[in-house]
Amino acid sequence: CLKEKPQSCTDIADKIEVPSALVLSHLSYLRRKNIIDVDRVKERVPYYKII
Repeated sequence: CLKEKPQSCTDIADKIEVPSALVLSHLSYLRRKNIIDVDRVKERVPYYKII
């Protein structure tokens, strides 16, 4: 899930049904590293909450 492959980010988001704490922390980590567009992920995963 890198900037070079933005589609993979949405593919992963589509497969997430009930995000675990690990997944949420990983997305938060990626957000801090500016690797993925968190707002775009939140559109696909509405219950994803940024702490």
